[in-house]
Amino acid sequence: MQSRLRLEWLMLLVTAVALLVFWSARITDAAIVDDPAQNLLMSLNLERAGVISLSESAPRIPSMQREPVPILVGALAVRAVDAVLGAAQESEYFHGERARLLKFQNVAWLALLSITTFKIGRWLGLAPVPSLLCVVLSNLLLLQVDYGTYLLNSLYTEASAAALLSAGSLLLSMAISRRSLKLMALAGLSFGLLSLVKAGFLYVTIGLVVAAPCLSLLARVPIRDAAKQAAVLGALAAIVVLPWMCRDYLTLGYFAIALRGGDAVYNRAIMDQMTRDEYIGSIYVWAPYPLGGVFRRILGYSRTDQEEGGRVQRLNESSTSSFAARDKAAEEAGRAQDTVTYYRRARADAIRWTRQLIADGDPNPLKAADLEMRRRAMAMILQHPWRHAALTLTLLWRGAYFNFVPLVAAFVYAVRRRSKELQLLVLPSLALVLFYALLATLESRYSMPTYPIVICLLVAFASHVVPRLQEKNQ
Repeated sequence: MQSRLRLEWLMLLVTAVALLVFWSARITDAAIVDDPAQNLLMSLNLERAGVISLSESAPRIPSMQREPVPILVGALAVRAVDAVLGAAQESEYFHGERARLLKFQNVAWLALLSITTFKIGRWLGLAPVPSLLCVVLSNLLLLQVDYGTYLLNSLYTEASAAALLSAGSLLLSMAISRRSLKLMALAGLSFGLLSLVKAGFLYVTIGLVVAAPCLSLLARVPIRDAAKQAAVLGALAAIVVLPWMCRDYLTLGYFAIALRGGDAVYNRAIMDQMTRDEYIGSIYVWAPYPLGGVFRRILGYSRTDQEEGGRVQRLNESSTSSFAARDKAAEEAGRAQDTVTYYRRARADAIRWTRQLIADGDPNPLKAADLEMRRRAMAMILQHPWRHAALTLTLLWRGAYFNFVPLVAAFVYAVRRRSKELQLLVLPSLALVLFYALLATLESRYSMPTYPIVICLLVAFASHVVPRLQEKNQ
């Protein structure tokens, strides 16, 4: 027994060292741009001026444009880099050696994710070696360009989201199984932190507070115990989230985690206006490589259909399209009528409304514009509910082709087997994917945090179900 334990610990140690080398080798000094650049600017302002702000110079105006946890962690990373290299001009942190060192904060998140992935494998009944296989397979995805960029070689928030989602899901499942309020409290803390990384998860958390005790009641848990579980889950999540929401209300007059919610749902509602050609064409436009070309030919489209004047030009968000520069210019000018893509049209409307509110002297134009986009979006969705439902299906194809079917299959299997533990392990990931499909445009990176759990489920299926099928066939 002792020799076996020593072998397991040796395997874990070797895997840990190999992962550290693997992660370090894939972090480069590539420039930090787009959304991560906003996170970094706000982290620099927090570390240097003590305020979370998007301002590039004094006065630093408080902002709630983005969620706070990545900014707080980023500020600590800036301080650590300064301790090694000394302070520098802010522009030097967005590229080169300082940018490379800042990206090492992702290593901490990936370490937590890998530990949690191993624990999930063990929780699913896997032996140590298959559980380590789950960790290895999850990390091999980093070799894929997009996945590696979003989780490691930039400052996107997918790594922290994946770690917190996996940890919270595991803790929730264990808490229900063991009827442990301590574990439920830790699950609430994890989901609260996740809500401060991805604001949309706040709505998922609220749903989980309702769903968890319902599943407990179906498993014949006393109603008092189920109510306590729900109360602890909700209370601990609230303890994490509410201080930040109160800060936003007191500072900016908006009781929310972050802006951009109205932007996302308005873009989604605009896309509901797809024509029949666009809807069918979206199957090939959003297909994963190399299936796009296959579906394009099967469905009768050509390469030129994505360019200006083509049948699916409004779905072409590529920066290399023939009209990309003009489309972006129209967006920045607030001329929605001159844009081509749905994405630029939605952003142009947001810019136009914000500028109009500023001209009208609105004291909080960003808040007012966000609320206006939410109002208009919901009106459009309610006006065409069937279009909205139909587009949800193709958006699942766009952003969850890898994970949606396994998550649904695992949940259905758990319901049939009356396994509340498996149901609650899968439910947060499934709910997150459905949330983005229903109220956003579900790009593939939005569902990336669920990949490690899906890999664990697939390995567990191969380890448990396949041998049984082989026995029956013999």
